[in-house]
Amino acid sequence: RLPVKEVSVRDVSFVTGPYRRISFLVNTPRGGSTMGALQENESSPDTDYDSTNYEANLTSEDASSSSSEDEEVTIKSDIPVEKSKDDEKTFDIKPEDVPGRYVRMQGGDMDKAIAAYIKSLKWRNKYDIDTILERPHPKFDNIKKTCPHYFPGFDKTGHPIFFQRPGCTDWDSVHRNGIEMDEILNHYVYVTEYCWAFLSPDPNGTMTSILDLTGVSFSKLFANNGEMLTFVKKFVKIMSAHYPQRSHKTFIINAPRWFGSAFKAIKPLLRESTKKKIEIHSKGAKQAAAIRKVIGDAPIPSDILGESSNETQIGVELTGELEKQMQEFCVKNLLKSEVEMTPYIEA
Repeated sequence: RLPVKEVSVRDVSFVTGPYRRISFLVNTPRGGSTMGALQENESSPDTDYDSTNYEANLTSEDASSSSSEDEEVTIKSDIPVEKSKDDEKTFDIKPEDVPGRYVRMQGGDMDKAIAAYIKSLKWRNKYDIDTILERPHPKFDNIKKTCPHYFPGFDKTGHPIFFQRPGCTDWDSVHRNGIEMDEILNHYVYVTEYCWAFLSPDPNGTMTSILDLTGVSFSKLFANNGEMLTFVKKFVKIMSAHYPQRSHKTFIINAPRWFGSAFKAIKPLLRESTKKKIEIHSKGAKQAAAIRKVIGDAPIPSDILGESSNETQIGVELTGELEKQMQEFCVKNLLKSEVEMTPYIEA
């Protein structure tokens, strides 16, 4: 099993097919937060499935306190940041200074909300997050090319849509181009900050996320010493701690068989208020209809909606108007800083 630090552990085992048994460790420390780790006991090829759609929750709101949360996730800017003397700046925060998102994240507990907000302020100060959009980001194009993620547009109610395909990340290309994991995390913070600065500047703004699990398998999760799994855990931890309550709706789509079974097992442990935010779907007509109901005519890869079966489209980045604007924004800052975009190294 993967290392588990939480005090209370429930071990739920279930069978997802005739040759595979999965154990799901559900850690439930005091306060009811839920974290999990998957382990494959017997290997066999992963298969997609068409079955009843599951509703569950995997939002950052439920990933609150655990003993490992004090372990800071580091990020690394393309260009080293020269820190000022207030690197260890202290913050005197009053209740009225705390954004409502932090209060809601902590279930109305103001003391915990203040502590969480101060933690975010210290993180932003340490990594100079407030100026991240002003600094040159020369690896922007390369990370976009190797890690498929983009903003295709807005949903029917005006929330920005963020689309990701983690299973299609080209880790060979990542290594070949000298991209470090901390730099990818820095890039995701850059993209997130861009979203809340330009696409939805409302301090209480939320987004609709589409997480496509095409290509995600146990073999990929644990390849190269669990590189993909490590990245996902670090990414979720940053979003959970420093961008709380930013989810309007999340679709987890093209879920493999074991994923739906795992979330059926933990669904009873989740809060009702957050179960409604996430839908888990397998490939098929119901998935396409559910997505279109929320996002309307916003462009997403046609193979998801059954409009195309072209598998070569899976790893191709969608280039819509919002993506063009963000890339132009990045290039403008590069020119101002007299820094060139890092060239991509082909195989």
